[in-house]
Amino acid sequence: MPSLRDVKRRITSVRNTSKVTHALEAVSATKMRRWQERAINARPFALKALALLASLRERSPQKYIAKAQRVLNPEAPQIFLVISSDKGLCGGYNLRLLNKVNDLAKTMPHLKCVALGKYGKEYLRRRGQEIILDETGFGERVSRDRIKELYEFLEQGFLKGIFSRVLVAYTEFFSTLKQEPKIRQLLPINEEDLRAIIQSITPRTGKYSDLNPKPSTLNPNFHYLFEPSAQAIIPTLIKELTQVALFHMVLESNASEHSARMVAMKSATDNAKELLKGLNLQYNKARQGDITKGVLEVAAGAEALSS
Repeated sequence: MPSLRDVKRRITSVRNTSKVTHALEAVSATKMRRWQERAINARPFALKALALLASLRERSPQKYIAKAQRVLNPEAPQIFLVISSDKGLCGGYNLRLLNKVNDLAKTMPHLKCVALGKYGKEYLRRRGQEIILDETGFGERVSRDRIKELYEFLEQGFLKGIFSRVLVAYTEFFSTLKQEPKIRQLLPINEEDLRAIIQSITPRTGKYSDLNPKPSTLNPNFHYLFEPSAQAIIPTLIKELTQVALFHMVLESNASEHSARMVAMKSATDNAKELLKGLNLQYNKARQGDITKGVLEVAAGAEALSS
């Protein structure tokens, strides 16, 4: 049985750990709300751009994003952009995403990877995947300028025939308790994937659920006037919309990461509290046993002196 000093030392250690996990839980909750709000604030522009894109498609179906949809070199390798975290303590957030990436990568013979995040980079490297670009700290310092640089790199490779397709693996944020790994096609343009990415920003339930747009606000038949012409606007609109979609995927990954870390830290804090209850009970029993033993020794000594 451990001594009183050992139990007390362990109680101190567990109590200090619970303070750390509780602080991390509070920090993650704040960051999760911040990233979710950033994503939602950027969403109205993306929704209007989608409606405009649909209107252009109806007017000129033959020319609609033809350049972005054309695969110049079908034999070229595919690019897998993997968005993971730089830090741990977030439960199974990274593992669920990376296992899904690994399962799909086994079916893709010609594959190169772009890793945003330390965990994704190390995971892909251990499995022998070729990483042509990797960045750490991308999530915390994400901005439209950095997204633009990344997209330019991917787009130029696609338009020159260096890449045949660009896929993005990220974690979609549904709620504090639910995040789901997703793999979407970024290039060539897939309108269904773009719409799913952007519409998923507003949660179905909870604080921001009332921000979901009405069907009438996304009417593709709404009348627009284009200057100088619709065809002149299409390339810029496509590029801007695809960058917004990529930006949203990074924002959703950040919100999911901090949500997963908040839940993991709350679970760790609750477990520490339960462990403290058991240790305090053990400490009190040991202390009571020492006191009883001391009383018995005093009584035995008094009895020996009186006899």
